[in-house]
Amino acid sequence: MSNQQRYQRATHEPKSAKLKDEFARDMLARRLGQDAADRIYAALPLYQRGPSKGQPKGQLCWEKVSVGGWSQFGVLRPGTDAIRIAKNIYCEGVMLRCIDQGNKPHYLINEEDRERETNRIVAALAHVQL
Repeated sequence: MSNQQRYQRATHEPKSAKLKDEFARDMLARRLGQDAADRIYAALPLYQRGPSKGQPKGQLCWEKVSVGGWSQFGVLRPGTDAIRIAKNIYCEGVMLRCIDQGNKPHYLINEEDRERETNRIVAALAHVQL
């Protein structure tokens, strides 16, 4: 039996949403809470010209895992993984780290962890060019 037959490969694809869209704001609010999403949006740079003037720059990028299994990054479970704020889908950006809580891997457990993560994201956004 070959190595290819011994384990299942994860099926995942990159997805993104512009931060100026309501969907991205709602996704951040679901992950970190409404107060944290408001603080992060306040720290984002804004478009200065054009039809999007006054709206936040950047994209919210993530990996959508449709079939769980092994990948080059380790084991991936079905759902959403590797959420980040970046200039576009191909840039590194600022990762949103969340604490694993059993079968709910993407939610922060308590208010202290949520506050610490929000502070880290806001500080990191100051050093990222969007």
